[in-house]
Amino acid sequence: MEMFGKTLCVTFDDLVGSGVMSKANYKRYVREEKFSFMQRGGNGRKVLIIYDKLPDKIRTEIDTKNPGAKDKIKKQQINPMDHRLKSDSKAVEFYKKYTPKISLDRQTEYVLNVKVLNAMVALEVSMRDAQGKCGFQNNKEIREKVIALCENLRERYRHTLPKARLMEKYAAYKKYGYAVLVNGNSGNQSARKVGPMEGRLLLKLKRSKFPVYTDMQIFEEFNRIVEERNARATREEDKLKPIASPQTVINYLYKTSIKLWWYGVVHGEIAFKNEFMPQFDTKLPDMPNTLWYGDGTKLNLYYKEYDKKQKRMVARTIDVYEVMDACTEVFLGYSFGAENFLTQYDAYRMALETWKVKPYEIVTDNQGGHKKPEAQYFFKRICHLHKTTIRTTASPKPSKALSDASRCR
Repeated sequence: MEMFGKTLCVTFDDLVGSGVMSKANYKRYVREEKFSFMQRGGNGRKVLIIYDKLPDKIRTEIDTKNPGAKDKIKKQQINPMDHRLKSDSKAVEFYKKYTPKISLDRQTEYVLNVKVLNAMVALEVSMRDAQGKCGFQNNKEIREKVIALCENLRERYRHTLPKARLMEKYAAYKKYGYAVLVNGNSGNQSARKVGPMEGRLLLKLKRSKFPVYTDMQIFEEFNRIVEERNARATREEDKLKPIASPQTVINYLYKTSIKLWWYGVVHGEIAFKNEFMPQFDTKLPDMPNTLWYGDGTKLNLYYKEYDKKQKRMVARTIDVYEVMDACTEVFLGYSFGAENFLTQYDAYRMALETWKVKPYEIVTDNQGGHKKPEAQYFFKRICHLHKTTIRTTASPKPSKALSDASRCR
């Protein structure tokens, strides 16, 4: 017997090799589809048949020949949890040098929590490897085992990881490391605040394209600039405050209100819109002639023409303006030519004369003369509502205060 995830299965040897049934009888059962396979054999794979779906006669015969095998296999699936925590010298050094200073009691608490989180990570990795070899992933089972390990270690070592938001803290630890365990109220937090002048300099460094800085390089470059500026400053109000911890830089730059000012420059306009712009789901109408939409495009119809400048024959094509119904996707009208008011008029006139009905709403883009007065008047006459699609906007431009960041040097 073997476990495939949470499913108890029997192998070919359990049935034929142990004498429960003959090979010919086994083949007959397979041919008549009396077995429910979790995994079929071949190419090095082992045959796995679901135990609970075996015929009652065969299941009774297996239990008689191997009493207690079912319970033994299921107990083996629940591996005894290792309560021995491994030391982490890097965590000890991190909290020892952390700024602002952390008390020794707090350092001991944080290091213990790190050891527990490391044990949880090791368990998750081992379970994913084991499940991967079996060809499946059971995230719910992994999550339950990881939480169970944490609670067992809580009883033994009295660690202080949260219960209600444990997996949220666990995910943050895997992503950001030791700093996520530090209590925001520990130490002198005034040393971690970033003023407006310091913030403008951090934004300038983050938005820099030549060179491009990492977060750690921004921390180092910021303190270098601050040191040079403070050495030249004659007035106290012109001096900048250095930042003691790289985590302070990360906490400031990745706040949503600050992230808005550099995300588009660093990652591009499309990434900015995906991150911050509202996402709309378009719901198509349920009735015909509720919504018509039109747009111009290239027609996939090519012909040869002599080009006087190149003095040779070249391939040409033509534009076409099309009108379609949004509900039925029926092709209503068209007009050949560049996208302008004349081709729009001809296309919509064909649609109206052919189908003898007016739409409730028409949607067009902002190009091709749709904003011209004659176009607006024409669309108002043939529908109740005419709308244009929303044009995308770029990421916000830096304010005047941000443009003055160069003064921080």
